[in-house]
Amino acid sequence: MKKQDFLDEIENVIRNKPDNFREGQAVFNYIDEKYHIAREIQFRKGVDCFYNDKNIKSFINEAYNLLCKHNVNDFPGDNMIEE
Repeated sequence: MKKQDFLDEIENVIRNKPDNFREGQAVFNYIDEKYHIAREIQFRKGVDCFYNDKNIKSFINEAYNLLCKHNVNDFPGDNMIEE
């Protein structure tokens, strides 16, 4: 996946988030459910957008960088990362 594709995917999540979610909650939950790396970013990298929307951009960047480092076989479905 190219970075712009990932950013477009996350933008779509934000546009279609439940009304009772903040943007950061929606981004965190989506990345956690689809890629299973949100807690790693939250606890190992110290970047948390679930509670603080100001961290959304940093969280998304950390997520993409982490996905690029992982072996594609670590992720279910069609989450292939293009180098």
